[in-house]
Amino acid sequence: MLCPVIQKVIFSKKVFVERRLGGEGRFFVKKGSKVRPFDFVAEIKDTVRQRLTAGVGGEVVKLIPGKAVLIQTSAVIVRGVVGAGGDSEGEIRIAAAYDGPIGLDLVTADWAGSVLVGGHVPTLEVFKKAEAVGVKGIVCGGADFAAFKKAGLPTLLTEGFGRPPLNRKVFEFLKNVEGRNVFLSPEREELLVARHLDGEEDRRELLEAQSEEVTEVFIELQKGMEVQVFTSANFGQMGEVEKVVGDMVEVGLNGDKMSVPGRNLGIIK
Repeated sequence: MLCPVIQKVIFSKKVFVERRLGGEGRFFVKKGSKVRPFDFVAEIKDTVRQRLTAGVGGEVVKLIPGKAVLIQTSAVIVRGVVGAGGDSEGEIRIAAAYDGPIGLDLVTADWAGSVLVGGHVPTLEVFKKAEAVGVKGIVCGGADFAAFKKAGLPTLLTEGFGRPPLNRKVFEFLKNVEGRNVFLSPEREELLVARHLDGEEDRRELLEAQSEEVTEVFIELQKGMEVQVFTSANFGQMGEVEKVVGDMVEVGLNGDKMSVPGRNLGIIK
């Protein structure tokens, strides 16, 4: 039985990051300039003068007068299944274990300016408190459906609704880049982790993302494969293939077994 391949972590050598001025300003760079993450690229003329940093290492490929700087960089893209809220950015911070809740007590003012990572968000109160203390966004495996729909904080769910754990490969990668400035795009259902602060690709951290390049769109489903379930009752949850019988697949989920039509499965790579 052939099933679609789901690539959770993708290495891309050519990604464009738009640094928006948010008002009138003047540029400190020109097309073709090489920049590092903390280099100033523009000054914003507001009630208080502010300077805009590049945020990534790369090359300036376009200047949009009074609006933005477009920078080409290399990055790792983490794919999710559902997102909400506008684009945001901040330092990646591990707030909970890959299978643990980001509880109300874990959200403090220390996380201001950060994008939090954890297993799941259990209540609307967590979203509201995170927004109130200045958290820039949340990346997690899942969240309570009603809370997610009411929350205004930029959020990316990598697995689905409820309490599915964050994929271990994704969690370990994000743990390795904790403190890195990241770009969260919920509408595109992705998190962009740009190149390292020294302006070069960090080979150690990108090794796992590059080690198994996926070229197939569909591959043969086999026993022992890690899969993601896309049925209403267990949407987003991950498990292991126990047995394939015709068009039905027996999948082990957290100690339980369930039969799922093969068309409702994706193979994790």
